[in-house]
Amino acid sequence: MKKNHKLIAILSIYILLLGCENKREALGADNELIVVCADPDKDIIYDFVQSVFDDTLFTPQPEPYFKIRFVKPEGYIDLKEQAYVVVGAIGDDIHNDGVKLIKKLLPEEQYQSTLENDPILFTHDLYASNQLFLIVNAKSRDQLMASVPAKKEWLKNQYYSQFAKRQSKYIFENARRVEVEKELSEKNGWTMKIPWGWEVIKDSSDVGFFWIGKEMPFQWVSIQWEDGKTIDVVDGLDIGNTIWSYPETFYEHIRFHDYKFKMEKVYFNRIKAWKISGIWESIEEPQGGPFLSYIFYDKASDKTYHLNMLIYHPGEDKSIFMRQMDLIAKSFRVTKWV
Repeated sequence: MKKNHKLIAILSIYILLLGCENKREALGADNELIVVCADPDKDIIYDFVQSVFDDTLFTPQPEPYFKIRFVKPEGYIDLKEQAYVVVGAIGDDIHNDGVKLIKKLLPEEQYQSTLENDPILFTHDLYASNQLFLIVNAKSRDQLMASVPAKKEWLKNQYYSQFAKRQSKYIFENARRVEVEKELSEKNGWTMKIPWGWEVIKDSSDVGFFWIGKEMPFQWVSIQWEDGKTIDVVDGLDIGNTIWSYPETFYEHIRFHDYKFKMEKVYFNRIKAWKISGIWESIEEPQGGPFLSYIFYDKASDKTYHLNMLIYHPGEDKSIFMRQMDLIAKSFRVTKWV
């Protein structure tokens, strides 16, 4: 990212906070954006945020990865230490409370620069540790939305990396099933981090299948593996067959649905992989929810691995739990090689 994109620390504001070296941990949920702006600017700021953070989990109802909570400028002082803060204003009307707030936050030169050039300023840890702080100060809707293509992926990466950092600390640092992790490594040649509270549902390591779960909400992660390269990382036809037969083979009572079924090529821990997402449903009961899978071939161990995640949480938010399971899955490591 070039310097002239100005996605850098707001140094002028940091100067005011040099005395605050020991900052408290940022507050708030990791799936919520606090957006501070005046009512007349809400629609434009909302469209900008939605354009950047457009990832959605289908449960089957669409559920965005980030909820947006709007706060009027007068409430800023009470919420400025939240984990994910966006302060926005459109135009330069001095009667607009959002404009007044941003003029207090930025020196005049920087304020004018955002109106005339790049409308986005970004920094980490401004008021609290592990905080992301974004200022959106645009002259018009057109100027703001024109900035999205150049900023979108970089910004998403900042927020998703921060989510992983904060949630990994929450999930893994307090306690883990270390004895199970060690056993997996010794017996199967691979391991992954298993948080406290997760139980082994089925261990069929002799046929290459392992399944753990947690209640409240119901979450499941399974790993299936077999010798050799059984997938084509280029052609997805064999992947489709593998996916469709997986649930009835290993879970027995569920199947995958073609609604919002999606396959894409990704890197899983730096290995070429297929990422598959969609909806699962019970064959026996009116139950279902989202699923996520990764399938890849590890050359060092000469094995093909399939990691699958399911969640059942009817009527409640699921995206943050699915993203937590994704972190568990991505802690997967091969520990022994052929």
